Amino acid sequence: MTDTPYARLCRATAIAAGLFALAFAPLPAIAQTDDGGDGQAPAEQAEPAPEADAPAAGEDAGDAAAAEAEDAGEEAAEAPAVPAPPVAAGDTVASVDGTALELGDLLVLRQNLPAQYQQLPDEILIRGLIEQLIDQELLATAAIAAGLEATPSTAYNLASVRRATLAEAYLRDQLTARVTEDAVREAYDAEIATAEPVREVRASHILVDEEAKAADLRAQLDRGADFAELAREHGTDGTAARGGDLNFFAFEEMVPEFAEAAFATEIGSVSGPIQTQFGWHVILVTDERERPLPAFEEVAPQIADSLRRQVQRDVIEELRAAAAVEIVEPGVPPAAIRDDALLAAPSE
Repeated sequence: MTDTPYARLCRATAIAAGLFALAFAPLPAIAQTDDGGDGQAPAEQAEPAPEADAPAAGEDAGDAAAAEAEDAGEEAAEAPAVPAPPVAAGDTVASVDGTALELGDLLVLRQNLPAQYQQLPDEILIRGLIEQLIDQELLATAAIAAGLEATPSTAYNLASVRRATLAEAYLRDQLTARVTEDAVREAYDAEIATAEPVREVRASHILVDEEAKAADLRAQLDRGADFAELAREHGTDGTAARGGDLNFFAFEEMVPEFAEAAFATEIGSVSGPIQTQFGWHVILVTDERERPLPAFEEVAPQIADSLRRQVQRDVIEELRAAAAVEIVEPGVPPAAIRDDALLAAPSE
């Protein structure tokens, strides 16, 4: 899950981090019995089975109840549906000593839940979140009353979370504004317009372990043997089952020795034996083409990802160029970065 600023704040307080798990801790599965025993009723309490030919008790009453339920269902179906009242992030869901806790607070908590909690039914999820929010508010109020808000550790954590949250919000805003569908399509058109055509060939091969074996196969082909049949019979790699077919490939997609031979061979001609790191090859070139350009829909997600990375770099560079940034030299000793005890000391 994404490591958001709010998630980091929750982890900073060990007690608060465990509240949600407590709110959703499953109850033990205990069989309920009248006698408080092990959940199995005594044999003498079992009801005797009714006689096979005896009418069920209350049969007439049951039929009447079913009819009434059917009539009620039809009336309910005919009644107009009542629209759900609109909701807003500022809607109050609970209060603690007069402090309102809002739906927006719950939404932020839910966004940072582990995946297993995200799958809970809404009725269970919202109750657990409300309970967690109440507990957090109580703990936060107690921390302020105890003067912990001003301690270095808490103060720096609050500042860090605020800074990171604002930074994330600004980046998200810029990404939304700059990485639009029009921007993605413009990048696609520019890439397509400047794309160099890529030549591909289609070839089949027969791969064997020994040069003599490859030479014998080449001789058989020169005498008119069927390439696909020889590949299925003698090929030692996975292409043998499909008659040695490698489909279309570009030069750089094959090892150099194989590519040089394949791209120098005319369509319908055989070359080899050719040795590569995999063994000895006899090659049949069957077709060639220019690689088709990908459709916009195929590459739009990759282009959008590339644009997002570029926008993030651009935003940072723009902000740095407009700001007076200075790193203090010589700075604090490098080892100080691991001295967490400094956060327990009073700030100077």
